[in-house]
Amino acid sequence: MRWGAAHGVRTGGAGGWVEAHRRALTVGVLLVLALVFALWNHPTVLTVLLLVLILLVALAVLAVLAADGRAGDGAAAGTGTGAGGRETGTGGPGGPGSGNPGSGDR
Repeated sequence: MRWGAAHGVRTGGAGGWVEAHRRALTVGVLLVLALVFALWNHPTVLTVLLLVLILLVALAVLAVLAADGRAGDGAAAGTGTGAGGRETGTGGPGGPGSGNPGSGDR
């Protein structure tokens, strides 16, 4: 999501959450619209087009939110910190340079 990042658009925690649950959200949107279509008394061509338009808009919103969630993860990955804010590859417990047996120091 380069455009959003360049213009300062951030989704915060929602983007990461949508990225993590994107498949379930997509299936949920599809099921809701399929249920609406199935329960519609007399669907016309206009009804079908409207439902397809709603589906496309909902999937586009999910894609934008999920893409911003990925962009936020990529920006954090470039800072040199891993999970929990620890620096990666610095020889933590059991890592190189720790002096622990089996850590790669011989």
